[in-house]
Amino acid sequence: MTAAKRIGAQAQIRISELAIHSWPPGSRIMAALTGYFDDSRTEGRIFTLAGYVGGERHWEVFQEQWNRALDLHEVPYFHMREFGKDSGPYKKWLPAKDHQREIASFMGSLARSIGRSQLKGFGSIVRLKDLERFNRDNGLALEPYTPLRRVN
Repeated sequence: MTAAKRIGAQAQIRISELAIHSWPPGSRIMAALTGYFDDSRTEGRIFTLAGYVGGERHWEVFQEQWNRALDLHEVPYFHMREFGKDSGPYKKWLPAKDHQREIASFMGSLARSIGRSQLKGFGSIVRLKDLERFNRDNGLALEPYTPLRRVN
C-alpha cells in the first residue's frame, strides 16, 4: 500500500517512503543533509524561503572557499542588509557607483565559492492572498511561516 493511501487510513508513513528517488524494493537509502535557510517577508503580500543543502564534504569546501573570498576582499562576513550603509565592513565601497568593479569582484568570489562547493540551492515563494484563499476554500489554517524551535 502506498503512503498516500495509508494517510487516509491514519496509518504511519515510513521515512524511507519520503525519499526523492524511487529505488527498487529493499534498496532504499536515506541521507541526512545540513542546510542553511533564510526567509524574507513582505507584510501581507509574499513570503519567500531559500537556502542551500549539501553533505558534509560540500559544506567543508564551501566554508574553505567562502572564508578565502572574505579574506581576499578584507571583510569579516557577508550580510546584504549592511551593504550601502556608511558604517561597517562595506563602507569602503561607498559610494557604490565609484566601486562597481570591487563590488562585482566580491560578489563573484562569493558566488564562485557556492558553485565550487556544489551545494544545491532551493527557493520557494508563497503569495499570501493565494494561501488565504486556499485556506478559506479548504477549511484550513496553514501558515506560510512557522519558526523552527529547539528540539531536545
